[in-house]
Amino acid sequence: MQNPDSWEICRGKKILLKAKEEDPVQTLIISSSDTSSILIDYKEAPSNVKWKRDFIFKTGTDSILHHFSFTYSTGKFRLPVPGLSQLIDRHGPVTLVTEQHPAKEDVMIRSKMLVLAVFQKK
Repeated sequence: MQNPDSWEICRGKKILLKAKEEDPVQTLIISSSDTSSILIDYKEAPSNVKWKRDFIFKTGTDSILHHFSFTYSTGKFRLPVPGLSQLIDRHGPVTLVTEQHPAKEDVMIRSKMLVLAVFQKK
């Protein structure tokens, strides 16, 4: 059996969540006074394919609020989201999604999308 993808979501030095692929999606309560970037330490299952990764913040109606693209797909990612609290005030809970795509456009392998967490204010 293959190891599932796993991740840790932090804000500053505070760990908000540790999860893996088969876990249910968690709702994270954030403080409006914390303006630190969202940090993600993502560990993907071993693969023979080279991947790239996107992180997307979406509203409840799937409108994209912020989109971050990276040329690598495992390791540490910094997502500077200014005004996350204000986005939540305006749009309600915000969902963090990751998408994994083949690094080479000509590779015919299905991309993968995974919901990492939902952010909500206190």
